[in-house]
Amino acid sequence: GKGRGYRPYGNRHQQAALECPVAPSTTSFPFTALDAHNGILFFLGCRQGTAKWRNPVLNRSVDVKVSGVARGTKMMVVDHTYTDQVFYTDNREHSYVQVALLDGVSARPTHYSFAQRDYHDYFPRSWAFAASKDGVQFETLATYANDETFSAEQQSAAFAVAAEEYYSHFRITLDPSGNSHGSSALVVSCFELYGDLRVDGKEEEKEKE
Repeated sequence: GKGRGYRPYGNRHQQAALECPVAPSTTSFPFTALDAHNGILFFLGCRQGTAKWRNPVLNRSVDVKVSGVARGTKMMVVDHTYTDQVFYTDNREHSYVQVALLDGVSARPTHYSFAQRDYHDYFPRSWAFAASKDGVQFETLATYANDETFSAEQQSAAFAVAAEEYYSHFRITLDPSGNSHGSSALVVSCFELYGDLRVDGKEEEKEKE
């Protein structure tokens, strides 16, 4: 049923073409606040700081893969601000959402964030955050068990992670029956990364100088 903070389903991904707040040469994206529009995926949506934001799937800066779609579109996964969009996977064990950075871009994350619809009892409770250099072999960077962060009052959140390497693929995988409803549907929108950015090894070369 409808709970506190009820909003109708949104069926479209984000449309607002916002200006990019950081310079094209930026390689460091520290987490400051949710919805500050200063993360790596927002930067890629702005064509690395050279244009107004467009969903990074549409400008082919990222690719989104999911275990299955029950509602919404994959573009909602990388929208810049949570409004009323709702994406969730089908109800199968080990449901996942995966974001790949394209065109030689990789990131060494310090934080990631995502949003979750705010009026049904399907909040993520147990999940894993993993990263990969090739989209095949994944390294688990963080796991969560019975995490109570998300609620009707807390619809988006950021999580700190420790990574020493640069990765191009990032995945959130829900544990079986891992949401607050006891099912395996994963609800995610507005996924964002923070940390250090590298394009075709340029940042690595800079560090060696």
